[in-house]
Amino acid sequence: MIRACRSFAEASRFLPFVCLVPRDMIDNWDIAEIHIRPEGEKWATLWYRVQAKTGAFRVKQFFLDLMEPSYPDTCIFQAKGECHAVDGIVFWRGTNYKQRDSYVLSLWKTQIEISIDSGRIDLEEMGRFIAGLQPEDPLRAEEIVNKPFHALSFYIRTGKGQGEISRCRRWTSPNAAGFHPLPVTLPGTWILESVGTADDETQYVYWDEHSKTYALWAIRTKAGGYYPAASWTRNYSPPVVIGRREFYRHPARGTVVHERLDDEQISYVFRGLPATMPQDVDSMFGLSPSSPGGLTG
Repeated sequence: MIRACRSFAEASRFLPFVCLVPRDMIDNWDIAEIHIRPEGEKWATLWYRVQAKTGAFRVKQFFLDLMEPSYPDTCIFQAKGECHAVDGIVFWRGTNYKQRDSYVLSLWKTQIEISIDSGRIDLEEMGRFIAGLQPEDPLRAEEIVNKPFHALSFYIRTGKGQGEISRCRRWTSPNAAGFHPLPVTLPGTWILESVGTADDETQYVYWDEHSKTYALWAIRTKAGGYYPAASWTRNYSPPVVIGRREFYRHPARGTVVHERLDDEQISYVFRGLPATMPQDVDSMFGLSPSSPGGLTG
């Protein structure tokens, strides 16, 4: 049930993710209509409305587990957004399925989607708003962000899932699970937070301590068990085939690598900026500038 809240402090008490609020509002901008949906039959969500001088927009916050947590621009229709950055924060701008101007980013393990309701907000103003987002409760935010993916995911905790994450019903921390490590060299700042298992399937979720984002989601299955190539081509690029691997690359969104083993396969979904660039992913798989197809943008 959706309920109204008088303040962000009140709303934050009902949310299992970090509630992010604008600490330094732009002159003559006002916040109104703070609403939450506590966890129940559906996942927890925070909404609020910002009235600016030239328009109004709605902010939505939630924990992303409906799809791969390393996919960045969740609300942008057909992945046709533009990548921008402000004060080191990467965000995407495009239109949503309602054809409204929209923005999306990830901070403190919270997914933030912004939709323009009326009027217009220029890019510089929206950048200032995004740069000013801070946790409502910094101490609680630190506690939340230190929890692993499977402890934050609504779908994993409740078993009410759908999409890729729900393919695995058993999730644990890596030190409590027996599993095959991924055959790829990953950066030292990437932490394997959670491992999901099912019959003939293992999923891996990596958090990057440097970029403070989920940098990699991977799925290991029997041959033919997972292969949404049309989606990868639409969201990233047509594949570049190098040996047993297919590389789907986008210079900012990220890279998908589909690797065929003898009787298994592994699909890697790497976040792009700020976690990786295509050449970073190429290097993780041992490709060099002289390799066919290697180190391309």
